Amino acid sequence: MPNKKSQLLKHLAVAALLTSFFVAPTWAQDSKVSDLPNDSSLSGAELFLSAQGGVSSNISLSQIDGFVGAGGQSIVNDITEAPYNATCDGVADDSIAFEDAVDDGGHFFVPPGSRCTLKSTANHVWDTVTVFYGLEGAQRDTHIDIDGADNFLLQAGASVGLYNLTFKNGDTLIRIDSTLTGVVDYIECVNNIWDNVNTWCASWGQLDEDPGAKIDRILAHHNVVVASVGSRGFALLGGEIRDVNIHHNDVTGGERGIKIGFVGNSDARIETDQRERIVISNNNIKDIDGNGTVSNTHCINVHGRYAIITGNICKNMFDATSPTDTHCIYSKSQRTDISNNILINCGESEGGIIWKGTDTDPPTCTIGSCSRYNLIANNIIFNDRFDIGNDYNCIHAQGSEVSIIGNQLNGCTDKAIKVTTEGDNVLIANNSIMNFAGGTGPMISLRKEGDNMQIIGNMFYLYVDAEVTTTNLIQLQLEDTWTSNAWAIRDNQFFVPDITEGDDIIGIFIKGPATGSATLNDLDITNNFFHADMDHCIKITNNITVDRLSIHGNSMRCDDPYEEAGASTVTNCEVYGNRGWKINDGPCGAADGGDT
Repeated sequence: MPNKKSQLLKHLAVAALLTSFFVAPTWAQDSKVSDLPNDSSLSGAELFLSAQGGVSSNISLSQIDGFVGAGGQSIVNDITEAPYNATCDGVADDSIAFEDAVDDGGHFFVPPGSRCTLKSTANHVWDTVTVFYGLEGAQRDTHIDIDGADNFLLQAGASVGLYNLTFKNGDTLIRIDSTLTGVVDYIECVNNIWDNVNTWCASWGQLDEDPGAKIDRILAHHNVVVASVGSRGFALLGGEIRDVNIHHNDVTGGERGIKIGFVGNSDARIETDQRERIVISNNNIKDIDGNGTVSNTHCINVHGRYAIITGNICKNMFDATSPTDTHCIYSKSQRTDISNNILINCGESEGGIIWKGTDTDPPTCTIGSCSRYNLIANNIIFNDRFDIGNDYNCIHAQGSEVSIIGNQLNGCTDKAIKVTTEGDNVLIANNSIMNFAGGTGPMISLRKEGDNMQIIGNMFYLYVDAEVTTTNLIQLQLEDTWTSNAWAIRDNQFFVPDITEGDDIIGIFIKGPATGSATLNDLDITNNFFHADMDHCIKITNNITVDRLSIHGNSMRCDDPYEEAGASTVTNCEVYGNRGWKINDGPCGAADGGDT
């Protein structure tokens, strides 16, 4: 016979759970949770649940029964009571009780003070609608020790709810693999603590393209995660994944924080709408370092489309023995918004925000194999670990239809913004790039074949020291046989203090291939402010033909405002209204246009 305290706690828990499912109208009658009868008498009536402040809700028991499942079973089962009788004393193996609960399905209350242990649930099939939860606010006193590896294996028909619990010391509580051929309706992990675990919430290691395997809804929020060494984090890699919402989680440690999709199989999934509607927001993820031995670590990794990654904080992606290829945000996606994130010390190679296509050199991509229609906006990316090497890119984007706007980039040791691969319509605007140190640059690098590229309204502050004596602030590079059209560099400000004799700093550097030829048609360089005694404001070199070049309205405080070199050819040049212009060699350099 359950004691009164246990019964009251269970009623409080079900009240909290139910009020989270139903909107409470203000006109409903009030009732007290303490007045509720025992479970056996709750049938054929209505509950009137009163929240703080007098807001109430009336809930019919027929609705509740339909939500939990037909059959007239108890609304909530206590896992420590009959017929499940889990001991939860921290010693006995409670695996059978939890397996039976999963087999039956329903809602299962884990009372405060529980120390449940799962030692032998490896790969037990979960194909029912099953919820485990504790009393809100009592998470730290309600433990489930997932002692084994891969405890439960989800199959078609499953739905999972985990609320207000602490999971400790294990590998994977919920696993999905290639045996799934149907639909998992939802996975919800809310307000839990995950302590010294390999994966939190769920893990899908399926890496093939089996049709029909999918999860329709994923919700994970307000979890606290202290990951074990080598933790894979929250990783859902395979199959169809839709309607993902992961927010307000706090994650510390491990190799990876949150990963949705897998780079090796993303193209087909993205193109056929099979991995989409993904929101990852307001998470705090830190100290993801792979224990100093693992490459390709990340805070957030998303491969899909219609995604929003916003409001997250990612900090400290490495330790003193950091590996390479570490990223705060890594995405191979389409129609995605990455905005308003704070990314601090993101690692040695690549670094802050990476939108990846293919790795060929020169890089190439077709529709679907590179990112498209994406926005990177208003992020703060900061690095003060100059001991990690000179290969830290704050933003690296591959693809077309990309806008990089309003970001603050500080301490990038290789390139602040790097855009590569084929594709049209790239806008880089209103970014602040400061304290570039330790590398050779350039600050903004476009290595692309494509039309309509614009670099507008950016501010560059380059601190020149003993390590940085040669760099380009903006570099446009075209490879052999590439033809690009309609590029504009306008309204940018270049500030480089402390230049000394012999420093080779170039404002805008336009570069063709070492051998062969490339063509750039319609290049407009307008209203830029070069406030530094740089070696060159503008330099065009190597085997490139620039046709229809316009240079006007610039303030050019440089040793040489303009130079053509290295078998470059400029035709149809127009120069006027530049301050500081000097007549120099070359067809465009010989024009004065009335400049001063």
